Amino acid sequence: MKLVQALKDVGDDGLHQVIYYDEGVGADSHGIAHYLSGAFGIGLDKIFWMHTVSCA
Repeated sequence: MKLVQALKDVGDDGLHQVIYYDEGVGADSHGIAHYLSGAFGIGLDKIFWMHTVSCA
């Protein structure tokens, strides 16, 4: 079970929460590219983008 599936879409205070799951760094790659992207941070722009959107 993914952590995102354990989240409630409405908080205890009654406010709706936006739930978004991204596969993460290296998830789009296969073989050696998978390991290289994880080792060297290729794809970190996805994480930075989500942080910017969620904290705005």
